[in-house]
Amino acid sequence: MEIVIGFAIIASIYVILAASLNILMGYTGIFSMAQGAIFGVGAYTAAILQTQFNFNFIFALIGAIIVAGIASAIMAIPSLGVSGDYFVVASFGMQMLLFSFFMNLTDITNGSAGIQRIPRPEFFGFVVGSDIAYLILSVVLTVLVLLFLISVTKTGFGRVLRAVKEDESVVMSLGKDPKRAKIVATVLSGCVAAVAGSLYAGYVTYVNPNSFTVHESVFITTLVILGGLGSWKGVTVGTIILLGLPELLKLLPISDSHAAPIRQVLYGLLMIVFMIVRPQGIFGATPKSSIQVIPDEKNTAAVIGEEEKA
Repeated sequence: MEIVIGFAIIASIYVILAASLNILMGYTGIFSMAQGAIFGVGAYTAAILQTQFNFNFIFALIGAIIVAGIASAIMAIPSLGVSGDYFVVASFGMQMLLFSFFMNLTDITNGSAGIQRIPRPEFFGFVVGSDIAYLILSVVLTVLVLLFLISVTKTGFGRVLRAVKEDESVVMSLGKDPKRAKIVATVLSGCVAAVAGSLYAGYVTYVNPNSFTVHESVFITTLVILGGLGSWKGVTVGTIILLGLPELLKLLPISDSHAAPIRQVLYGLLMIVFMIVRPQGIFGATPKSSIQVIPDEKNTAAVIGEEEKA
């Protein structure tokens, strides 16, 4: 039972992470290679605020969200005014830069040794010490994050993001600023990733740079692609499938030294199969244009339509 509860906690944390990237890749069409590092910013900020400044979990979470949002803005503002290819390069650079900070700012992050003895969250004197209690906290935050992101995508801003993904020139013709929309989406994505980072730090009570490498960013990207770009159901299912693979390998007579490379091979095979058989992912919609330009009687007005379902 403890193994199942532990898996459910980690799965809920990674659902939040995948959801944070889905708002970029699935709705805005922005490919980021820095989500693992932004995840780390949230985890490290929450850990530092709690261990060095005695913040409680709520204020540490707020601090983590603010710092991750700032880091995301620093990455987005100079790079999103040009083509999306530049943002891929900029996000990869940010990933490497932040990892270097985690590793080398020893006075703050304790370098490769990481930060230990991170306290479990505490609310009004109640310490979330048991795994059952932590699972409840994780699930509640996951549901709140998903509901929040879903509500955002149903607003006018969400429709603008989908339109930006399809054709920025149409968005500009409607008087909207595509760059501003992409920056806001990137900051929002970073803030959500910080929630996952804070939860992760509180659960494992220890963070070090090796948890936030470029491989982590690739894995988070895989979660979103496998589940289906733009699909919140896919985010959840894709995360459970990919996180469940290593647990299934534990049931086989395979040593730990062989399990890790086999897991990577399985991830690669899954990606290849899905790119051939179902490139839109498990729950992804068949690509259709989400932009409808409808002139009014004066030929001056236009609206951005809802995304068509497959």
